[in-house]
Amino acid sequence: MAVWENDALLKLAVNPLGVDQTAGSWYYDGTYLYIHATDGSNIASNGKAYSYVTASSPTYTTWDNAKSWLIFDSLDQAETYNTSSSTVGGLYHHLASNNIARNFTAHDQFRHLVSFYIGATNNTVTIRDGF
Repeated sequence: MAVWENDALLKLAVNPLGVDQTAGSWYYDGTYLYIHATDGSNIASNGKAYSYVTASSPTYTTWDNAKSWLIFDSLDQAETYNTSSSTVGGLYHHLASNNIARNFTAHDQFRHLVSFYIGATNNTVTIRDGF
């Protein structure tokens, strides 16, 4: 997995505290993705673009890892290129409940922009800027 801020690769920290102490870093604990802007600004309001990729899941861009009660806020999904018939596309909710994707934008996906798999219940998606 890797995280970019406006096309600049951020440094992987060893834990969330490392992210808090190091501008331009990130850490993912399997539930939360922690990001610290390179200039220390608030990533929710600084106007910079953040993106991440994972080579371990080429059939979708983001998934909830079967974890419940997650919030994906202001996520811009793009470019799932795997053209296999098993590709599920962008945001993938799998066996999880009560997750929220708000201010969501998706484009350039091979198949589905959002997928709710069997067992995914009470998940909510609100769209920003349309699809």
